[in-house]
Amino acid sequence: MYKNPLFVIILVSSLFFSCKKNAEHENLKPSAKGEANTVVVVISGPNWDSEAGDAIRSRFSELVTGLPQEEPTFDILFVPHANFDKVYKRQRNIFLTQIGPDYKENFLVSYSPWAKPQIVVTVTAPNQEAFVKYFTTIQDKVVGLISDFERERLMSSYSSGKDAPLCKKILNKHQIDINIPEGYKVATDSTDVIWLTNEYRDIIESIVIYSYPYTDSNTFSKNYLISKKNQIESKYIRGEIYGSFVTTEDRFPVEMNEFSYNGKYTVELKGLWRMEKGVAMGGPFISITQYDEKRQRIVTAEGFIFAPAHEKRNLVRRVEAVIYSMKFPE
Repeated sequence: MYKNPLFVIILVSSLFFSCKKNAEHENLKPSAKGEANTVVVVISGPNWDSEAGDAIRSRFSELVTGLPQEEPTFDILFVPHANFDKVYKRQRNIFLTQIGPDYKENFLVSYSPWAKPQIVVTVTAPNQEAFVKYFTTIQDKVVGLISDFERERLMSSYSSGKDAPLCKKILNKHQIDINIPEGYKVATDSTDVIWLTNEYRDIIESIVIYSYPYTDSNTFSKNYLISKKNQIESKYIRGEIYGSFVTTEDRFPVEMNEFSYNGKYTVELKGLWRMEKGVAMGGPFISITQYDEKRQRIVTAEGFIFAPAHEKRNLVRRVEAVIYSMKFPE
């Protein structure tokens, strides 16, 4: 196409230095700041005090399901446009609004524009009424994007800071590839069940992974999964008092969600657990269950928390990031 060798050399060199410059620019971006599960909401004062602000607060502060106490989905940090400077632009979760006659209903997602890792969700509308109506239609997607980003951030951190020998042991014995952060110890390790605990201060984070043969599609019903969970954990997840064991708290509902994750049909359960026939212990749990087709087995990875004197939302999201790293080696 190009007959002039000099032109080709110049073109290739330009592309090379352009890519190099972009890479250097990315590396120069500062590290994102901010507390876990906190969203900076950038909006004018009058709009924040209007129905637009009410809509944002209502959805972002919606209570998390599966917790024994009331905790919001996100903590909110309100920042007027005039104060949105380079300090706030380094926050890792930003919800940016633009409301005025120059805008139409739209939303845009960008990753790490000012810091890394970072997510910025921008929603625009011509007026408050249009904003509220439009935001109502996309609010679940917005919350899902920010929640997924927080989980991916933790998963990336655990991948680089994992306990390599423990992960290798799980891979070799159980044929499960999962990123376990440093600090976890093995409490139980049988043929089809492994229970790991991370104890610090007065908090216990637990990960339990178990598998059993696949029989039929009824395996993925909520009642079956809870029954199987109780059957396995009553045998392997024991308390300090003889005869005590972990079971599902049946006085509160268990939430079930079905979706595709990493190309696999996945069932997620969220609820509460309690210690049966022992000291008063309990807390929230979250689990995912998938079908390992190559080995014809069902695998569940569950995280549960004991932290009686602490808020639990962020703790649950920590174990959530661990169990969502589960993969089956081919």
